Amino acid sequence: MSLNGGEFTKVSETRGAGTSTESKFYEMIIPLSQNGVYDFRLKQIDLDGSFNYSNVINFENGVVRNFNLGQNYPNPFNSSTVLNFDLPVPSEVTVTIFSIEGREIEKRELGLLESGNHLFRYEAENLVSGNYILRLNAGGFTASKKFTYLK
Repeated sequence: MSLNGGEFTKVSETRGAGTSTESKFYEMIIPLSQNGVYDFRLKQIDLDGSFNYSNVINFENGVVRNFNLGQNYPNPFNSSTVLNFDLPVPSEVTVTIFSIEGREIEKRELGLLESGNHLFRYEAENLVSGNYILRLNAGGFTASKKFTYLK
């Protein structure tokens, strides 16, 4: 395994089935403690000590490439809902709730958040039942989603 283009290091070993004409399935779970791009390759060692490496396989752990606003869940909701969004770079984040007519109901400054995946629980304390628009501003990114509140 290699993190962000560094040197390969051994992270796991699985004993093979020996000589066999049947296909075998091997599985390993490798916990990843850091976000970044991981490169993996397998080293197959034969009984005579000779070995071969597989092609390199890339895996991105926790890497966010684009701003994104997901649909809140649950929707419709009663009392609270969870908003999920992605930030590719650290950003000042603001969540604003509008009535369906476009009147601003509430604004919450979430402050400077790190890049990555984020969850925000919205508690609907001052809303009446109806449809609303949720707008996320993060840096130069703006996105909106419609949601329904049922009291």
